[in-house]
Amino acid sequence: MGFKFVITENNFRSVSDIGKLIGEKNKVCVVAIIGSSKYTRSNQSKASFLYSFLKSDMLDDSERKITVDDMCLIEGHYDSSAHVVYLHLLSNHDATYITELCHRLNDEVLRKDFLMAWREAEHSYMRALLYLFSISHIIMLVSSGCTFDISYMQIFKTIDAIRLKLQPSVSDTLRKCKVSQTWMHAARLCSPRVLFVFQSVVQSSDLICERADSKRSSGCGGVKTQQTSMEDMLYRLLRKTRIITNTSNNSLFAVPANQEFVYIDCPTKNDLGQHNTFPLSTHR
Repeated sequence: MGFKFVITENNFRSVSDIGKLIGEKNKVCVVAIIGSSKYTRSNQSKASFLYSFLKSDMLDDSERKITVDDMCLIEGHYDSSAHVVYLHLLSNHDATYITELCHRLNDEVLRKDFLMAWREAEHSYMRALLYLFSISHIIMLVSSGCTFDISYMQIFKTIDAIRLKLQPSVSDTLRKCKVSQTWMHAARLCSPRVLFVFQSVVQSSDLICERADSKRSSGCGGVKTQQTSMEDMLYRLLRKTRIITNTSNNSLFAVPANQEFVYIDCPTKNDLGQHNTFPLSTHR
């Protein structure tokens, strides 16, 4: 049970507008899905793995027909049974979306040049990220490959710098809304927890999981080792660049304390290369 909605630059929905749709007295958890996705014949997005895990048709995008009127958009899904709002960012970093967006960019390039048109798409993408980092409890950063894109480090720094610069003006705006004092002063809902999801794994014989689907949640050999190694690398990198600090309220985001925050797909020999689920129940 629930409903869907769309947030775009031309059809923006404020937090209060969404609150009226959900019910102002209902407490919800806001989960954002950002990152990149690869092109698939079935037109599945980076959020499709949540559909099989949650067993909810709210996130079923197999029948979606994409029409591009904006450089990026946010698909909203409200699951009333679980009281969770899912916000899925579609942008020029998604293969299926960029395929449709190229038709629009082609017209833009005729009037301008490619770099200027692409810069506008990136500008819209950064604005959407700033919005999601301000209203989300949990953010899932999805990568279509098995490696972390180091360019995200600069993106995180840029968003954090803009967030701090806009904090006074956002706080003044929130004074007119019915939000908590903590939200008003911090100019954001909370310091979100970020989970890193990798939708492919190094495909060697020792990393192929031969266990049944029911046993996947326990992890499998080399994939588990790769997952742990990726967590250590990401944590050191985020700490060294001071993107995360000891005080999470002062940081752009935090990672879950004493919990796994990196998830890598663990395919079986029968469905290698196909769509699989992830053990995300501990963070719901």
